[in-house]
Amino acid sequence: MTSPIVVRNRRGELIDAPQFTASQAKHRFGELLDAALRIGPVAITKQRRPSAVLISLEDYRTLTQAEDRALAALSAEFDRRFEAMQTPGAVAAMQRAFDTPPAQLATFAAASVQVPQGPA
Repeated sequence: MTSPIVVRNRRGELIDAPQFTASQAKHRFGELLDAALRIGPVAITKQRRPSAVLISLEDYRTLTQAEDRALAALSAEFDRRFEAMQTPGAVAAMQRAFDTPPAQLATFAAASVQVPQGPA
């Protein structure tokens, strides 16, 4: 038997996923499908290594909707920050930064580094 594959069930609890070999999955697919619908994710192993997980359509939709919500939140945050950078002052500051000669940028960078001071 392979080591347990831990997954979250529908209540959010960590459980050991039921495991089927690829051969068992092929010959007992109905049982595999019933387990995925009833219990949650079912692991499929090939040559004693985890290779796939079968989940219900409900679980799949939950996973993809969570991803969509996270992506939407990140996109909204990006848009907010991008918009804030479009003010005339921000645009002018960025242009000054791009126009600054490399030697002067190096001077600014060196001046911004704080060297820790030892005991006096």
